[in-house]
Amino acid sequence: MSKSATAPPTPTRQRIVNEAIRLFAARGYRGTTIAEIEEAAGLSPGSGGLYKHFSSKQEVLAEAIQGSSDHAETLSSVLRLMPLSDLRSELTLFARGVLQAIGEQESLIRILSKEADQFPELLAQFRDELVQRGVHETADWLKRNPHSSALDVVGVAAVGFGALVHFKMLELNFGQTPGELSEDRFVESWVSVMHAAVKGDDG
Repeated sequence: MSKSATAPPTPTRQRIVNEAIRLFAARGYRGTTIAEIEEAAGLSPGSGGLYKHFSSKQEVLAEAIQGSSDHAETLSSVLRLMPLSDLRSELTLFARGVLQAIGEQESLIRILSKEADQFPELLAQFRDELVQRGVHETADWLKRNPHSSALDVVGVAAVGFGALVHFKMLELNFGQTPGELSEDRFVESWVSVMHAAVKGDDG
């Protein structure tokens, strides 16, 4: 493979975040040392190389949560581009996008679930970016639908977005989905319910 076709190396700062989150998820925040993070990130363990980029383990975790905000912004940008010309197709794309975005945050979700008592502010920040922002962005999107004038868009968005979060969180935390449904079957049912709620019919 030529050099031009080779992906550029991951910057050290991002490697530290990636490896720290992997280790935190596997061993716990308290059970992971700075030296272990340095070694996993390709730095000399115990050299203090991490401190050239971050002041503490908590700052590394905060950086990862900021990264989740960037994911949320990407999803929001896609949502704003959806024209609502084919509601079923767009609901399907939206559902799959949300489920994928949550799945990509699996390690971070596990860490914050285990360490919620230690990082209440970081947990609140993650919750706001993952859930509250998602609900309001969904509501704004639904408002553009011509059938939404008689709709409680925030209520419908909260139910719809909350169902997606609940499905994925149960899968990640308990290894089992509601009703043991496959993701495809869940998305199909979710789209039917949301379509009926928005259109005011059963189609």
